[in-house]
Amino acid sequence: MKIKYLFVVIVLATAIFGYANVVNASCIDENFNQKTYAEKIQCLTSVIADLTQQIAAIQAQRATWCHTFTNYLVASSANEEVSYLQTTLTKQGLDVSGDNSGTFGDDTAAAVVSFQAKYGIRQTGTVGPITRAKLNSIYGCNGAIPTTQTSIAINSPSGQVFPYGNTMQIPVSWTITNAPTQYGINLIILNSNGGMVGTIGGILTNINVNNYNWGYTLQPGQYKIKAQVCTIGATMEAGPTCGSVLAEGVSNYFTINGNTTTNSTITVISPNGGEIFPYGNTMLIPASWTASNIPSGAGVRLKILDNTGKTFYTSGILTGVSSYNMGIALPVGQYIVRAQICTIGATMEAGPTCAAVLASDDSNGYFSVTGSSSITITSPEAFDVWKIGEIHNITWTSTGLSDNVVIRISSPNTYAIIATVPASQGSYSWPVGSTRNGYAEPARSDYKIEITDSNNPQISDTSDAYFAIAAATP
Repeated sequence: MKIKYLFVVIVLATAIFGYANVVNASCIDENFNQKTYAEKIQCLTSVIADLTQQIAAIQAQRATWCHTFTNYLVASSANEEVSYLQTTLTKQGLDVSGDNSGTFGDDTAAAVVSFQAKYGIRQTGTVGPITRAKLNSIYGCNGAIPTTQTSIAINSPSGQVFPYGNTMQIPVSWTITNAPTQYGINLIILNSNGGMVGTIGGILTNINVNNYNWGYTLQPGQYKIKAQVCTIGATMEAGPTCGSVLAEGVSNYFTINGNTTTNSTITVISPNGGEIFPYGNTMLIPASWTASNIPSGAGVRLKILDNTGKTFYTSGILTGVSSYNMGIALPVGQYIVRAQICTIGATMEAGPTCAAVLASDDSNGYFSVTGSSSITITSPEAFDVWKIGEIHNITWTSTGLSDNVVIRISSPNTYAIIATVPASQGSYSWPVGSTRNGYAEPARSDYKIEITDSNNPQISDTSDAYFAIAAATP
């Protein structure tokens, strides 16, 4: 009866803790049944003692460190789970020192193979379900003290009030507990609705730094800072990106104090109506204005609009000036200048953008661009024969135009758009017979080309005579 009891203990210990391959069970062999009762008792007692010692050692390990593995890990995996894997392999006496922490390299793969061999697992060098189950049976957190998690707390800003300014310095500081070996910090500004206002662009990877002076322009209001502890992801133009978020913290509200709209005014001085500018390839339209109470972090933006409200020109954000020469080729027509006081927003490739319009004024009347506007088609010429599928150039000359022209093909049964292109282009390579709607014009001899100013249909030209589209050469 005692032998049966000892067998049950061994079986249960093996099932629960998985040590059948590592206990000293050499006395249990094919001759076990031929042993005397006392020899059997001695053998089984020795095996149980060995199991008990190993279980105690593992429980001691679990009392100080554990981790439950959940991910499939293979060579080239790079994440925090790999760091935990490397820790467990090191605890098993295996060497992974040749690999960076968190990176599943050759040393980690070799150590996994050794671990699998030690516990009788097929030696694949990857951490699949069977290997993961063995790792969790030794180091898993079920019923044990869980692995300490990374956390971050933001110390500042917290309740401070900052004056509104062009580029204010927001001091951000934080405290990280249980930081991984490699990580980055991502900073995000949130508005009072929880929406993202801006980010730092990349992530901070200097792990010895726990503060950052963030130069940013914020409008008056309340904001929070969200800080994220990240694994280091792909490197973009702005720097490394956040791979996966390990922990995040959000600050208390801080306030940007100020009023950017009180008494801000602007008045267009010129052009203010009645001015006449001759048409030219690139003319200079001199604009001037007066403005008052432009707050720090704001500037002036200029626009030129025609008499239909279409915008032909937008300047960048101008600061410290009250006049500006706008260089632009305007088509013949009537226009006004709109001057706006804008807070300075994000910087794009063309320069700073307008975040919010604080004040605006238009010219009191239209100024004019005068001169002749015309289009003259130079190809196809009369009686040209173009075959379907060939590439031929439709060409033209134009004056007084600065926008697009619309190219159409016409016949007694056809009126279709071929393309819309800049007037200054002067040429369009046409796959003969094709139109913008995908319809292929058939072979016939009574086609004409029409080219029209996209802004003024009165400015137009049509082929002087018919040209022919012929069938493709077989």
